[in-house]
Amino acid sequence: METQFLEAATGTVKGCLGRNVFVWTDADITTRQVSQLRQTSVSNVKSTLADMYKLHEHATKLQADTVLDLFLNTIRYAMDHGFSDVQTAAFFTVVKRLHEMCTSTPFDNIEECFQYFRELMLCHSVQRPPWSIALFTAQQVQSMAEHVVHTYFKHFLLYKYAFTPKLTMDISLKYSDSMEKDSVEETSAKDSDSGENEQGVIDAPLAV
Repeated sequence: METQFLEAATGTVKGCLGRNVFVWTDADITTRQVSQLRQTSVSNVKSTLADMYKLHEHATKLQADTVLDLFLNTIRYAMDHGFSDVQTAAFFTVVKRLHEMCTSTPFDNIEECFQYFRELMLCHSVQRPPWSIALFTAQQVQSMAEHVVHTYFKHFLLYKYAFTPKLTMDISLKYSDSMEKDSVEETSAKDSDSGENEQGVIDAPLAV
């Protein structure tokens, strides 16, 4: 499956309908924030991201901690591979939007999510304005596809489990007034029949 994903991610798709180029729209992280993260020590990047996205409960909440780790690994990957601030912001937004699509439904949508990721990659690697822009090279796209497949899609079901709301079903039965009335009448009728039978037994003459 991983091989199929990697081959598909570097394939050719006509157009990117319904997909935004994050350089020209509001990205989920700005280049200014990326620059701020570059100037922050590695040990403080996680706390800085927690402040940016209000994930202060990551120490006690599983979902907040999972999202924060995803964001942190994405930023580290971009910095380790020498991405510019614009490239880092775009790739971060791609991963964040991918995660939002994954957790938008409790049902299995891995194929739809991968297709969405594939189209976003193509929108940022092919020079065809205003529909797409060559922000990343083919080698970078291949590397990013491998990274996302081996880190996110490989654990897709775990992300799905962690972010699927847990439902508790509480079943209670309530009879309508008519059903209660019928039940009372039926009980009264049975009690009446039982009383008549007992009286008949008592009044019957004893055989000599």
